[in-house]
Amino acid sequence: MVRLTTTLFSRAFGIARSAFYRPIESKVRRGDSRLVAVIKEVLLKHPDCGYRQVTDRLRQRRLAINAKRTLRLMRAHNLQNKPPRRPKYRGGHAAGNLPNLSRIVLTAPNQLWLTDITFLKVRSRWIYLAVLLDAFSRRCIGWAIGSNITTELTLEALRMALVLRRPKAGLIHHSDRGSQYVSSEYQGALIDSGFQQSFSRPGTPTDNPVCERFIGTVKRGEIAHRDYIDIDHARASIGAFIKDYNQDRLHSSLGKRSPMEFERIYRQAALGHTSQAQPDVSRAGSTTDPSLDATDISVGTKNGVVTMTGMVRTYAEKIAAEHAVKRVFGVRGLAEELKVELPKLHERTDAEIVAAALNILKWDASLPRDTVTVKVEDKWLTLDGNVPWEFQREHARHMVSSLIGVRGVTNQITVPTRPTIGDVKQKIHDTFVRSAVIDADKLSIETKIGGTVVLNGSVHSFNEQESAIRAAYSVPGVTRVESHTQVI
Repeated sequence: MVRLTTTLFSRAFGIARSAFYRPIESKVRRGDSRLVAVIKEVLLKHPDCGYRQVTDRLRQRRLAINAKRTLRLMRAHNLQNKPPRRPKYRGGHAAGNLPNLSRIVLTAPNQLWLTDITFLKVRSRWIYLAVLLDAFSRRCIGWAIGSNITTELTLEALRMALVLRRPKAGLIHHSDRGSQYVSSEYQGALIDSGFQQSFSRPGTPTDNPVCERFIGTVKRGEIAHRDYIDIDHARASIGAFIKDYNQDRLHSSLGKRSPMEFERIYRQAALGHTSQAQPDVSRAGSTTDPSLDATDISVGTKNGVVTMTGMVRTYAEKIAAEHAVKRVFGVRGLAEELKVELPKLHERTDAEIVAAALNILKWDASLPRDTVTVKVEDKWLTLDGNVPWEFQREHARHMVSSLIGVRGVTNQITVPTRPTIGDVKQKIHDTFVRSAVIDADKLSIETKIGGTVVLNGSVHSFNEQESAIRAAYSVPGVTRVESHTQVI
């Protein structure tokens, strides 16, 4: 007599034993249909999210759900993303004499930057994407797209990061050993910024996992879902994705926060503006530049022209951002589209701003009394009047620019014409020669009646251009400087 067992049936029909214990129809829990609709909404905006990240975003919407239930619903409705097959690791080459300095404990932003290059297809040709990340917050702080994989491509991403972050010397810059990163031009830019250069081992992408993960996220979440028409279309679409990544992408390593939110909480904790706990005990520290909060500023670079968009909280921050861009070597032009959005604590009436401006000018010893008038309309401050010297005119503008509640400043103060003293042209040229910043041989000087000086020629940076203007104003007898110099 044959005993009919579950094992015998499963072998006879070629099915798993577990099939005999499954219910005929799965039990549908209350609220599943509503959760599935929300999951589909999340995946429509973030198609590369796995079930854990979907769970985090559902919890942000005040939905009580665990990861197991999310996984069950995504499986049942075929909403899971199948990750691409990972290539087999074939590293193991010698490290050579180039060091890997990236294995450090991070305590603040701008300690370790990570960079890499990838490629994508636009119709029938390939284009290249260079990215640069801050390892502390995983934020993409620099990127560039080009049709050729050249050193200039990586330099453009580096310039964007320098403009946005303004790091101190000693920062570690980590990359692979590509020819772009070991070129003399790129290494010279790192040396000028005071950076330490770090390299991965040959054929070992696991030495730069954060950057590799970011590139994989861009490919799965953006490139795989787009059919780019041309390079400009790719640049705009990828730029929008990176902006969304920095603002909304949640990271488990950052406590389920986005990179920009993590930096904001860190900055508030470091400055003592909030009682909220710090993101991580090992990540305490201070910001690198208290005068500029670059959290809500987006920076783009193309052919040496920098475009800044976004929001700042004070007019002084806007001025600091402009000066930061002009100090970066290689920047030829600036398109500034920053808006001053005053916090509620900084809101002031026009009458209060006028009173504060008059008071600060009255107590300044370098300005003659009762020579400057102040007008304020819709938080925009206008200075008028006469002062003996140009430095007093610029100093008055600087003093009122830092007032709370000011959205902008127009400086209409004039400097009266006076007889020139001696050979003004020769004195300006001597001043240029003594300067370590100005290349006097590439500038021509023209003087006009009334103390006006016209500068022509070429300079290497905005910093050199402004230094030449200040040097010309420092010569006695100069009342006005017209700069026609070009940044090359």
